[in-house]
Amino acid sequence: MRKVLAAAVGILFACPATAQLVEVIYCNVPGQTTQQVPGIDGARFRAGFTNQFERPFRSQDGRRWALTARVADVSSDQDQVLIIGGDVTGMTVVQKGVTEIEPGRVIDLSGIDPRVAISDAGVFVFTANLTGDTADDEVVVVGDLQSRAVILREGQSIDSAIAGARLGPFLDACTIDNETHAVGVRGVQLQGVPIPQSTALLVNNAATAAIQTGVSVPTPGVNPWTTLFAQSLYCDDTCGRWIATGQVVGGASSNDVIAVNGGIVIREGAALAPFTSPVVGIGLMSEMISNGSWFARGSNLDGMDWIVNNGALIATGNSLVPRGFATERYNDTRYSPTWFHMAGNYHGDFVIGGTTDFPDSRRNAVLVWNNEFVVLRKGDPVDLNGNGLADDDTFVELFNDEDGFLTEDGYFYFTCDIRKGPAPVGQIFGRIAVVIPGQRGDMNCDGVVNNFDIDAFIIAVSDEFAYEAQYPDCYRQNGDTNGDGRVDNFDIGSFVECVQNQGCE
Repeated sequence: MRKVLAAAVGILFACPATAQLVEVIYCNVPGQTTQQVPGIDGARFRAGFTNQFERPFRSQDGRRWALTARVADVSSDQDQVLIIGGDVTGMTVVQKGVTEIEPGRVIDLSGIDPRVAISDAGVFVFTANLTGDTADDEVVVVGDLQSRAVILREGQSIDSAIAGARLGPFLDACTIDNETHAVGVRGVQLQGVPIPQSTALLVNNAATAAIQTGVSVPTPGVNPWTTLFAQSLYCDDTCGRWIATGQVVGGASSNDVIAVNGGIVIREGAALAPFTSPVVGIGLMSEMISNGSWFARGSNLDGMDWIVNNGALIATGNSLVPRGFATERYNDTRYSPTWFHMAGNYHGDFVIGGTTDFPDSRRNAVLVWNNEFVVLRKGDPVDLNGNGLADDDTFVELFNDEDGFLTEDGYFYFTCDIRKGPAPVGQIFGRIAVVIPGQRGDMNCDGVVNNFDIDAFIIAVSDEFAYEAQYPDCYRQNGDTNGDGRVDNFDIGSFVECVQNQGCE
C-alpha cells in the first residue's frame, strides 16, 4: 500500500484542527466562473442540491472522469449534459434533447442514466432513451469527443448470450472494457424469455450473460437469482470479474445476497465474521473498481454497521474516528447506515465516509484515509473562487452518498453540497489532494528529518500505542523507511540513512 503520494507536495499535519481546502472544478452557485457549463456558450449549471451533479466515474488509470449534470435556463427536455474530462478540465460531449445520437433522434425527456463509464482513451458509454419509435428507443451509446454510436438497442437479438432473447426497455449499470471498448449492462424485462428469467448482466456487447435471473445460481447453494438490484452491478476493466447485489430464491430473511463472480460473499441472515449477529438485507450495497477490488457495506440485526473490502472488515460503527476529535466515534444517529462512502485505488488505499457523534452538527461527518486519519470533514472550507485561499466563507455542508472516486496519484474527486456562512447555497464537483502527514523519516513531524527523530522512531518501532499517545498529530507510518508497508526493525538501516541524508528521497 503506497504511503507517499505524488500529490503530497507540502506537509500537512492531520490533526483535528487542520482543515483541508476543497478545490472546485464545477459549481452551481451564481456568479462563479465554475458555474459555466464547458463547451456550451452561456449555459450554467442548475441551482440546487444533492443530484445536480451526479456521481463522477473514473477511467482505469484514474486520469479521466465522466459525470452527468443538470443545466439551468433551458427547457426540461434539454436540461442535462454528459461531461468528460481529466484533472480539473472537462468538456460537454452530449446534451439531452440537443445532441443528435442518430439521424433525427436525440435523448428524450427521461434523460441520460447517471451511471456512465469512461476508458483511459476517453471513450465513454451511457444508456438513455431516444426520441422516436418507442419500440427501439432504449439504447447503449459509445462515443468520444468527435462521435457517438448506438452499440445496443431495445429489441435487438442477444441470442448468442440467451437463446431467443431480445433486449428490453430497461438498460443500466453500463461498463466499458478499457482495451476493446466492449460494453456491459444490466438488461431488465428482456423479451422472448419467461419473466423470471428476464433480467441479466450482459457483457462483451451483450454476447455473454454473466448472470441471468431464474437460471444462474450463486454458490454455495441451489437457489437461482430472482432480482439484480438497479445500479448494483459493477465490473473490473474487462468485465471478467464482477460484483452484484440482489436476491435469490428463499425466505424473506435470507434472500438478499452480494456475490463476486458467482460466489456469495455476504448473505442476509448469516453472520459476517467476526460478528455473531446476522446481516440484515436492508441497506446492503456493493461496488467494484476496475482492478477487481470490491467493497460492501451494510448492517447487522443488532444495529452494528460495517464496511468490507475484498472480504476483510475495514470499518465498524461506534469505533473511534482515526485522529478525529477527542473521543469522537462513528455513529448512526444522524444517518442510519453510518457509512456513506467507500472508494479505493490500485495501490490498495481507500477512503471511507461516515457520520460521527461529534456534537456540532456541522462537523459530524468525515472522510477517512486508510483508517489512519481524517482527510476531509464536514465544515471544512471550499475554495469557491479558485484563489487557493479559504477566504470565501464557504464550507462542506453534506457529502453526497457514494459520489466520488480515488486516484493513484492521491486525489479524491467527489460531489458535495456546500454552505456559505450558515446557509446552504448549492453543490460542487471538486477534489482534494490526499496529503500524508509529514514525510518518510520525519517521526516527530517537525518538517525535517534529523537526529531529533531518533527517539520518536524507536518508540514507533517498539510500541505503536505509545507512539500514537506521544505524537498524536504525527503519522507512525512515516517510519516505514524501507517501503515494505510495516514499521519494524527492518526499517532501522534505511532510517539511519534518512537521518544521515536529512531525508529519505
